[in-house]
Amino acid sequence: MPAETINEDKDRRSESLDVPEPHNPEPDPPDTPTWRAVKKGAKWGSIVGFAIAQLIMSSRSIQTPFGPIYGENLFALFAFWIGLGCALGAGIGWAYTDSHDSEPPPT
Repeated sequence: MPAETINEDKDRRSESLDVPEPHNPEPDPPDTPTWRAVKKGAKWGSIVGFAIAQLIMSSRSIQTPFGPIYGENLFALFAFWIGLGCALGAGIGWAYTDSHDSEPPPT
């Protein structure tokens, strides 16, 4: 009887070796200072773009024969200004960190 249990144990171990290891993806690397500045700039730029779009929509002071300057398409108005603000803010954030990275560290 003891010989049978040893063979059964060997069979069980060989079966367990055929099971693939669970996939453990590597954790994401931490944010770099440049990436944090770009995200922060994009966030604040989109907020400023939203505010500008709100001001343009509420002022309606620029009238054309075809209607207001934004053409009554609020989606286009907000998409343009929020997108522009997001892009400019991200660029400013990137340029800010890029200019500070080029300086030598203080000694």
